[in-house]
Amino acid sequence: MCITAFVFGLVSKTQKKGYRLILAFNRDEFYARPAKPASFWATNGDIIGGMDMTPGKEGGTWLSLSKTGRLALLLNIRRLDGFVDPDAKGRGSLVKDFVEGSQGCEEYLQGIAEEGEQYNGFNLVTADLTDKDEVYYYSNKSGSPPEKLQPGAYGISNSLLASPWMKATHAKDSLSDIANVAEQPKERLTEEILKVMRNDVPLSHDKPLDESSITLEKLYAVAPELLCVKTPVYGTRSHTVILVDTQGEVTYTESYLLEPIDARNRQWKTESVTFSLKD
Repeated sequence: MCITAFVFGLVSKTQKKGYRLILAFNRDEFYARPAKPASFWATNGDIIGGMDMTPGKEGGTWLSLSKTGRLALLLNIRRLDGFVDPDAKGRGSLVKDFVEGSQGCEEYLQGIAEEGEQYNGFNLVTADLTDKDEVYYYSNKSGSPPEKLQPGAYGISNSLLASPWMKATHAKDSLSDIANVAEQPKERLTEEILKVMRNDVPLSHDKPLDESSITLEKLYAVAPELLCVKTPVYGTRSHTVILVDTQGEVTYTESYLLEPIDARNRQWKTESVTFSLKD
C-alpha cells in the first residue's frame, strides 16, 4: 500500500532558484521482509535506492535514481480479493532495469506493456531528469498505453493514476502547496514533506487507529485514506524525499525503520545524501 506524490516541470533549468522535481514516497511492507535502506549500489555506484533482500528476490527495488538522471518508481495494485499470482514475473526488476539501462522512458514502458499481463498489478513511473525532464506513467491494469505526463503535481497509491485514492489526492495537493514556497532551505522543505507523509491518522478520522488490534482486513478497508501505516506485522517501512533543484543538485533523504523491526518499539534512522546529476 505504498504511496507517492511528486511535482515536476514547474521551473526550468535556466532559473536560479526552485526545484525541477519534488518527490515523496512511502514504502509499506511486512516487517519480516528484509531490505537494505537507500544507498549507492555496490554493483553500480551511480545509482541510489533501497533494495529488497528477500531470498530469491534479492536486488529488486521500488524507487531508484541514477546520477545520469534516470529515475523510476513502482507501486503495486492490490486486487479486491487480495489474490497475488505466485507464478507472475517479479515486479522488483522493473525499476532496476530502467535505471540501469539506456532506453528512453516511453520506449522502455512500451516494452513492458507488451508483456504486462505476465505481472501482478502495478503502477510504474519512469523519468529522465537530465536532457528532457520527461516523466512517463504506465499501469498494466489501465488498458492504456504508456502516458507522457505534463508538468504539474501527481499522486499515486494502489489504484490507477486516473482514479486516485483519497490519500494520493491529499498527498498531491499537500506537495503542490509546499512547492509553491519551495525557495525555503532544503532541510525545512524536506521536513515539511516528511510531516505530510508521516501522518498516521486516516483522513476521515480524528485520531490514529488502535494499531494493537488492527487486522490486515481492517487495514485494507481504511487503506485509501491512510498515508502512514502501523500494524503489529505490516506498515510503513520508509519515507523518501527527493529534491532536484534547477542546478541539477539532488538531495535524497530517507527515514527508515531499523531492522529487525519491533512494532512495540520502532527505531527510525534518517539519512540524507547530496550529489549532482551528470550532464
